Amino acid sequence: KEENPRELLEYRKIPSSRIKNRLRLDKYDEDGRRPLPVIETDPGQVEILLKQHTGVPSKPVVKIGEQVNEGDLIAEIPKGKLGARLHASIKGRITYIDEERIIIKK
Repeated sequence: KEENPRELLEYRKIPSSRIKNRLRLDKYDEDGRRPLPVIETDPGQVEILLKQHTGVPSKPVVKIGEQVNEGDLIAEIPKGKLGARLHASIKGRITYIDEERIIIKK
């Protein structure tokens, strides 16, 4: 059965506008909602965790000193296991690898 959000409207005791004012949320509810600002970032280094998903940590397929491009595969799922493939988020050089992370510097 599909629920109707207005089904219990008659039982509502406090108008939502009053709740909004009591919680001081009215300052966040503007009629002409502005879009969120776009913030450009250009990190000089990223640290990519090998365990950021359900399953076992990914296994690095790159070596220290190797040059990678944005989108290149840097860690693979161990065979027969549940996990995720990881890709480079920036173009740069692999500077550090351990069992928990891979660091890429521009």
